[in-house]
Amino acid sequence: MTTERDSEDSFNPHEDASADLTAEKESGDRTDWQAAIFAGRAVDVTTKVAAVVISTLVLLSLFEFWLPWFDVVYQYRFHLTVLLVVVGLALLLRKEIRWAAICLVLSIPTIVVAIALYIPDTHAPNGVTQPVRRIMFLNLFHGNRQLDEVLKLIEREDPDVICFVEITKRIVKRVEILKESYPHSGIDPNYRGVGARIYSKFELVQDSNLATAPRVTDIAVVRAEIHFPEQTATLIVSHPNSPITTDRIFTRNQQIREIAELVQKETLPVICCGDFNCTSWSYQIRNFLNSTRLKDTRKGFGIQPSWPSINSGYLVRIPIDHVFVDRQIAIVNRRLSERVGSDHFAVIVDFEFQ
Repeated sequence: MTTERDSEDSFNPHEDASADLTAEKESGDRTDWQAAIFAGRAVDVTTKVAAVVISTLVLLSLFEFWLPWFDVVYQYRFHLTVLLVVVGLALLLRKEIRWAAICLVLSIPTIVVAIALYIPDTHAPNGVTQPVRRIMFLNLFHGNRQLDEVLKLIEREDPDVICFVEITKRIVKRVEILKESYPHSGIDPNYRGVGARIYSKFELVQDSNLATAPRVTDIAVVRAEIHFPEQTATLIVSHPNSPITTDRIFTRNQQIREIAELVQKETLPVICCGDFNCTSWSYQIRNFLNSTRLKDTRKGFGIQPSWPSINSGYLVRIPIDHVFVDRQIAIVNRRLSERVGSDHFAVIVDFEFQ
């Protein structure tokens, strides 16, 4: 016979409810644990996929000489390397040592090139104090509608020599006031509507004869001897093609080689500037500097990306506007201007002859 007491012992609603809650909690904990594992694996897979893609692009950029078709990858090699370092550190935090090591090792060549631009150039003083001269290079952008800002920049910076590319007849007329302070000018003998021009405070000599003047395939080039008070120097200004098609990539590379050949023929100290449509870490620029024995004025002053000049574009800017100089010219300062209506920043270089 079952007593009332036995009936109470066999049924306790509070204990059954507690057991249900415990089971639900364990089930919830198990679900959360499984979700965490899934999320962790998703992060691992995503990070590794990113590592594979970016590593492939960075590795590809190291073979620019043999694979010239992927030019945009080569010009953004530094940006890709920064991303690769970030991915590598993320993998390191997740204790994926081998993956992290691969990412970081592939980053080393580009990081070395970038760091070198922040190491000051060394030159032996000759014991003679020389005046500091200033040159300004600017890709004006042929559709520039803020030429007043360009003139204000020139008035404020007061360069001794100004070098323009993408200058048109409209712009020449608009900046005609420059002749008051810059009475000497050098023009592109092969002018085709959009060209290059030099404005100088000092006398310059130029061969403007179309038949004998220096030429580079399909682009504007100005060569002039500038008679600075302390030294005469050769100035070469040019603007190789933008690499927007395969044909233009190969033509640009040829143009850079031809500019190097012009430099190699010079006997005076050389200053060579232009929008080369190539970055400082590209094979074309490194080969240009090796063959001409010129030096990059960026050295000691950093990357200084000059294009594009849009406000939100810093993360995608690249250093394609260059001023290269003879090794006997010491660089005192190098910097970029503010925006002046162009998609490029002006490059301003202070230098002295040794």
